[in-house]
Amino acid sequence: MSPDDLKNRIHVAATQFTNDVIGVFTEAFAAAAADFSAVPRKAGAKKAAPARRAPAAKTAPAPKTAKKVPGKRIRRSTAQLAKAGDQVLKLLASNKKGLRIEAINKVIGTTTRELMRPVQKLLDEKKIRKVGERRATTYFLA
Repeated sequence: MSPDDLKNRIHVAATQFTNDVIGVFTEAFAAAAADFSAVPRKAGAKKAAPARRAPAAKTAPAPKTAKKVPGKRIRRSTAQLAKAGDQVLKLLASNKKGLRIEAINKVIGTTTRELMRPVQKLLDEKKIRKVGERRATTYFLA
């Protein structure tokens, strides 16, 4: 067998193999896409046009409420911040040994991020004091 014949046979085998692999992936992709299809369509059916929204009516804006949406910043009123601060003060008053922010969150039912501003305000007003840094910070009633 000459080198050219060998090259041709290898090329034909590689092309056939590539076509077989592409065929297998195509079938698998079509089956997976059919599983994700929300509404089964009949063969030859056209896609439905996307629904259009009606123009929004001009009404007064709805009052803003604090919803918890991951990654979305929530603007809290001064009263809400003061309420969170009062909860922290009451909790620290009942725990003379002090508490870390994780323990405060667990009791109050908040996150560290939600307590950052109220705690910083209490520190600025010298109503509480802290010992330690970062995660090792313990807060005490001043």
